[in-house]
Amino acid sequence: MTLSYDLTFLTLLLSSLYEAPEKDGLSRCFVHPMRKRPYWLTKYTEYAAEISIALAYYNCIDDWEDERKKSSWFYARLLYPKYLRVKAKYPQHCKNIEACLTQLSTIEAKNEPMAADEAAASFGRLLGDLFVYDPQDYWAKHLYATGEALGKFIYLMDACLDLDADRKHHR
Repeated sequence: MTLSYDLTFLTLLLSSLYEAPEKDGLSRCFVHPMRKRPYWLTKYTEYAAEISIALAYYNCIDDWEDERKKSSWFYARLLYPKYLRVKAKYPQHCKNIEACLTQLSTIEAKNEPMAADEAAASFGRLLGDLFVYDPQDYWAKHLYATGEALGKFIYLMDACLDLDADRKHHR
């Protein structure tokens, strides 16, 4: 299970922008099985959930390769069949995720002072691409710009939060 606030924001943005038909109700969930909880769905909640699977899969692969975390390897194996379905449905998005994350790893490995801007730009491109549900749509370039700016901001804020730990570990 994953939760990504950037993709939650994307769901709300796309659902509001396109005024997508909604379905709501009460249901039990994996985290809270005892009591029914309200839910709200549009086609964009499904899109964000599927993209979230791809991002979680790549995050697990990255954690496994960087830190050899066994839990990440195990979780990646669990996600892999679902990831393949997402990749079949959104091949361009998955290709872009992989390319941007590979570029991000290369930039971070340099460990240069000015690499933060370059890394933020890479993550911005990743999120910008994911914010575009339909490349032919009128709003596509605006959604890309919004996602790109948000991605840069998220990357830089995360880097600020990790600064003490990175200094401690000489990263």
